[in-house]
Amino acid sequence: MAVRQRPDARRGYKTGPRLSLGPSHFVVLVVALTLVLTVVAIVVYPTAYSEYVQDVGIKRFERQYGFKSGLVVWRAPGQTEESVWGIVSVTSDGAFARAGVRAGDIPVSQHDRAVDLYYALEEASSGRASSLEMINSVDAFGAGARRTITLLPPGPSR
Repeated sequence: MAVRQRPDARRGYKTGPRLSLGPSHFVVLVVALTLVLTVVAIVVYPTAYSEYVQDVGIKRFERQYGFKSGLVVWRAPGQTEESVWGIVSVTSDGAFARAGVRAGDIPVSQHDRAVDLYYALEEASSGRASSLEMINSVDAFGAGARRTITLLPPGPSR
């Protein structure tokens, strides 16, 4: 790396030392920057996507299917209450009510509740039935608490 001083032609005075990179230094710098940005994207993307799905993606289906999503209070036996994302309310004549979804239902998922529900809603809206598992926050540990819900393509409004 060579350090040079050169006059600033516009102002007529000399600038401080200037750093110039050779081709190999530039390649190393670009590769390192790409690697750092890739790691940051891998760490941030799942959380950002889940937030987007909860705040924007699912909200566009709420009126069509007759439900509201948000935080539901959940209490496991012997544990303190915690809030988890789920179905806050269901309209009695909506597609969710006809499918058997109840207020307090929480999608059961290996990865992300909101994203799995979003994919099921997308599939049903495209004309194909889709299924997902739900558990209700009130009777989560009772018999038959975990159930499979089948979302049918939405029909005409009544």
